[in-house]
Amino acid sequence: LSDSLTKLVPFSHQHLFNQQSSIACQGYLIFTSDRGLCGGYNINLFKYLESKIRADSMVWVVGAKGLQHFKMLDRFQLEYLGALSDKTVVREASGIAKLLTASFQSAQVGELYVGYNKFVNRVTQHPTLTRLLPFEAVQKENQPRYEYEPTVSEVVDQFFNAQLVGYIYEVLLEAKVSELAAKVTAMGNATDNVQELKEELGMQYNRLRQMLITQEIAEIVGGMG
Repeated sequence: LSDSLTKLVPFSHQHLFNQQSSIACQGYLIFTSDRGLCGGYNINLFKYLESKIRADSMVWVVGAKGLQHFKMLDRFQLEYLGALSDKTVVREASGIAKLLTASFQSAQVGELYVGYNKFVNRVTQHPTLTRLLPFEAVQKENQPRYEYEPTVSEVVDQFFNAQLVGYIYEVLLEAKVSELAAKVTAMGNATDNVQELKEELGMQYNRLRQMLITQEIAEIVGGMG
């Protein structure tokens, strides 16, 4: 997201989205699962974010597990955005993007971050925290010059809003895939553990049964003698 905006926006142009704010409050959008049975999916993310989110920050939470966790900590301004849908649609991403943009433009928060589990593979999901705003304008050599109509600011506004919706949608999908992968792994491990326990209990049962049979034979033989 930041790379795309850096390519579009002239380095010298001052825009709300690339200016450092004096507002101390930071905003965090956090994606968690709505239910358990997903191994360390939520716990790993909470541990990762614990030292990164400042007290009194604004935290928007997606997922009931995140709501429970941050309510318990009781040191943030908290707003619950609902559960992560199994059928994520662009409309959800658009609603979240509008909320974040409005909070930044109204100076409710001075910086915006998004935290989620990034999908690596079926057994690995990396907790991730990415800054959305303000983006850092980087001066690059041989950067193309563009003509903007009607103005640079209006082009950046429209471009940023479209990019932000796309990025939030990508994160929604990434978080959901990571959650499902974590559940598959957790349930697979649980099944393997149950199978091992079943085999162990079966061996114990057979040993006990054999011991009782041997004891009964010994008693019979002793009685005949």
